Amino acid sequence: MKPWFVKEADIIKFPEPEKKVVELPNVQMYPDFITGVKDLHNRKDRGEISQASHDKLYADLINRFMKKESFETPWFLRESQKILSADELFKRPKRLPQFISDIKNGVEFAALKTGDTNPFPVTINPNEIPTIQQWIDNNDSSQPLKLKTSAGDLTIGKTTNNPFQLMKTSAYGGQQPGLGGSTTGGKESKKVKATDIGLHDKDIPAKSLGQAIIGNKVLQSSQTGKLVIAMANAILKGTPSIQDVDLKGSQISSIRDYAGEYLGLLMIVKGLADFPNQQPFYKHLKINNLDELVVNFPSKSNEPLADSFGKFAGVKNIKEGFTINISVKGGTSGKGAAPALSNFKVPDEFRKRKEFAEEIEFIDANRNNNQYVFPFVLLNIIHKYHPDTVPAYIKKFLPFTVIPQIGKNDIEKISKDKTMIRIYKAVKSTFLDEKGLTSKKTKPSSIFNVVHYATEMAVEKSLQEGALPDLSPLFREMLQQNFVQVSNTFNSGVFKTAVLWPNTDLASGNVVYDSKNSMSGKGIQSKACIRIQ
Repeated sequence: MKPWFVKEADIIKFPEPEKKVVELPNVQMYPDFITGVKDLHNRKDRGEISQASHDKLYADLINRFMKKESFETPWFLRESQKILSADELFKRPKRLPQFISDIKNGVEFAALKTGDTNPFPVTINPNEIPTIQQWIDNNDSSQPLKLKTSAGDLTIGKTTNNPFQLMKTSAYGGQQPGLGGSTTGGKESKKVKATDIGLHDKDIPAKSLGQAIIGNKVLQSSQTGKLVIAMANAILKGTPSIQDVDLKGSQISSIRDYAGEYLGLLMIVKGLADFPNQQPFYKHLKINNLDELVVNFPSKSNEPLADSFGKFAGVKNIKEGFTINISVKGGTSGKGAAPALSNFKVPDEFRKRKEFAEEIEFIDANRNNNQYVFPFVLLNIIHKYHPDTVPAYIKKFLPFTVIPQIGKNDIEKISKDKTMIRIYKAVKSTFLDEKGLTSKKTKPSSIFNVVHYATEMAVEKSLQEGALPDLSPLFREMLQQNFVQVSNTFNSGVFKTAVLWPNTDLASGNVVYDSKNSMSGKGIQSKACIRIQ
């Protein structure tokens, strides 16, 4: 028997759904604001959500990420910092040379497709390096840079049409780690430094250094670490080579520059390093060989020279109670970066010696003036004591009677100075071609940049011609008591180490002037630099 309501009313059947029900997204699932915005936009375009739902979810998304906002780091700044943009490349002077080096060495960059969250490897065609160098010399990050890559065309610069972007990984100052593995990521992603693998801040008998490397658990856990172990085994066998391995760019640089800190010492301990004055050095240490010493890789150094020479290791003679500091150099040439002259502090006992007065005045003048003024002051000192060494193209303007204390913002103004223009006209034929371009075919940044460069080159030329002849002896004497420089190269699978012990009696260790400045591109970056070679 049917109930009364069935009799009294018609049964209304609910309509069948025309399409499959789509579950609305939860804004909590998005890792960042940009990913959420893109996904909501795509869902609306596909018809999965209405405009009203999109607007509601977008408001929820903003509300969620506003909780993490601050004035210093708003969401749009955090998101832009994940991309290796043109502005990020120009932001730090070392990034542009590293960018070219990584391309040249076949390093795989981490890339990210639009709307995706999973990085993938991409390499940039090395044939693009001249184009990149020209872009760098133009010193304008707003200009787009079009490149050929293994994943297709890529434009770095002001564009929104890229199918993917390069990520700003830790190798370029970002928070995103490299892709890892045996071939990907920059050298910073390879955990092979002494501080990475736990060799730091402990005394290791020199004769046990090889086993400490081979038995290291951190090195055993990565492919690059295993290559370091293979090299250590090869060194112990007397043949420092792993030529049967397909090495990638970042592996080469990390083994050379980072693992080289301890592999270089192992080369010395096993007698495989190029060390011309080895026996006098042993005599200085009062030992027969390095097996009698202990090795230490400090995580931090209080040694003032560390500020100049970079990575430091040390060997100790426990019986005699003193330490020899070892500066480790890498790079493709084994020279590493030239240390800044301003980092050197002359001990008081040397300031009392009259034979070094000119050289100390030179060192102090470089320390006390900024990078825009220093070459004019230094050339004045050279002209005062050794006028015959000054190049003819600038000698008639010496001494510089008025040297204004200028900064970066004063370059345009000082370039209009009458004296500056006179010097520019006198030196431009030496440093610029008939079209007014540098040797790299780039346009100088300003008249002042040309004069500054010409003056610095005059300083370098004067030193080569014999000005300040006691500069090298001064550094030899300051360094010989507790300093050794180790230079590593790693080419075609062969590891080589050269050792320099600055020594007064043997006249080893010469000071060579080095400049990091140019007339165009980044232009004026630093004060005087030197190399000990």
